[in-house]
Formats: sequence, C-alpha cells, structure tokens
Amino acid sequence: MRRVSATLLIALLLVSSAPLAQAGAKGVISCINADQSMMPASWDLDDQSCVRVDLGELEPGDIISFDLTTDSEIDILMFSVNSISVYQNEQSYRSDSIWERNSVFESFNGEGSWHWTVPDDREMTRWYLVLDNLAHPQDGGGGAQ
Repeated sequence: MRRVSATLLIALLLVSSAPLAQAGAKGVISCINADQSMMPASWDLDDQSCVRVDLGELEPGDIISFDLTTDSEIDILMFSVNSISVYQNEQSYRSDSIWERNSVFESFNGEGSWHWTVPDDREMTRWYLVLDNLAHPQDGGGGAQ
C-alpha cells in the first residue's frame, strides 16, 4: 500500500508541475483535470488555460446542471469519450459530429445556469465538459480567446 501511495504522490507532484494548458499550432492540449466528485468547485482559469471535467458515464436522458460565474469570456464545450481527443489534439472540433452543439456556449461571461440533457441517440457514454479559455488555431476568431 505504501508503494501505491508513494507512486500516486509522485505522479501528482509531476502533474502539478506541468503547464496548465498548451495550445500551440497542432499541439496537445493539457487541461486541469476534474471530475464530479470535486463539485462544487472553483477554478482560477488563466488566459490560455482550460479545465476538463469528467462527468462519468451518463445514461440517455440524464440531466446535468450547474451555476457558473466568470469575469472573463470562456467557452463551455461538451464532448463524448469518442471525440474529446479531437479537441485535445488541436484538430478541428467545431462540428456537430465532434462536439455536442446543444450544450456549447462560446464567449460566455457573467453569471448563469448551465443545464444539459444527455442525448438519446446512443447508449450510456462517458462525457467531458471543457471550460476553455484558449485561442485555438482552428477557431477562426470564434469563441473566447
């Protein structure tokens, strides 16, 4: 058990010393990772950073909601487990076949409530919510930058 604890501690130290986010031309995006067990949560989302929240495996028809307050523009994005890698690999993710358009809010700023119903066009699926404050090469000036 000590070996597992020590290994986990070392891994956490390595992860915490890594940059919070990187979005070069066709790079790999590294977001701050979170999951539902950490909610409610508060993050300081610096310019050129992001938070990826693992919402877990959700059934069709499940409803997810939360309140959000921000003092700078961010993008609220939703991806299934099958498409999150497109976003993280800096590929073109602005497509209905990649992101969940009904859940996307670009350039959100202020206070609001966000809610989303898991689509019924697929079986139980793992979902990721991304709070994005990155300028992406493929954004074409859209979204928070």
